[in-house]
Amino acid sequence: GGCAEACCTRRPRRRPSMASRLGTRGCGRPAPTTWLILGAGGTGTLFAQQAVDAGVRALRIVNRSPEKAAALAVRTGGRPVAWESLTEVLPEADVVVSSTSSPTPILMRSDVEAAMRLRRGRPMFLLDLAMPRDIDPGVAGIYNVYVYGLDDLEGVAAENRQRRGREIPRAAEILGEELRRFLAGFGHLAAVPPP
Repeated sequence: GGCAEACCTRRPRRRPSMASRLGTRGCGRPAPTTWLILGAGGTGTLFAQQAVDAGVRALRIVNRSPEKAAALAVRTGGRPVAWESLTEVLPEADVVVSSTSSPTPILMRSDVEAAMRLRRGRPMFLLDLAMPRDIDPGVAGIYNVYVYGLDDLEGVAAENRQRRGREIPRAAEILGEELRRFLAGFGHLAAVPPP
């Protein structure tokens, strides 16, 4: 029953909160330390910068163009990795964000299975933002691997919108209470004659 057991031995739920999983691994532990960004275009750049802003210290940038990978690495303090070395650095990654323009998947089940054998039970989070998908659908069936896609992001956004919608009546109630207090105090001020 401890946190490590709950976080690292159960199968992932269909749409868990991404922020919770990526930020604290669902257990209040520190955020993952190594991020691997696949693709140095607009989306890859955005996520690389967000990772740095969130305090990620080990950032790896992989792109088919070594020049683009190097340029993004310079801007973010990351390390460029040759496209051919992707499977060599994959075991280091706690989080993989993939947003390439490849017409076919670039991360196959066998690649991730090999990486997970070297990770010794540490979970891996993969965020596939590419259209078409960069990550082979079979990867989602690997133990301790959590794969998220664009549909999961929409699910999280919908949950957040729904939660905010439920909070509106309470916010209106608080605002009404404060307005009544203000008006009551304002009424007392009006009764005091000017100096």
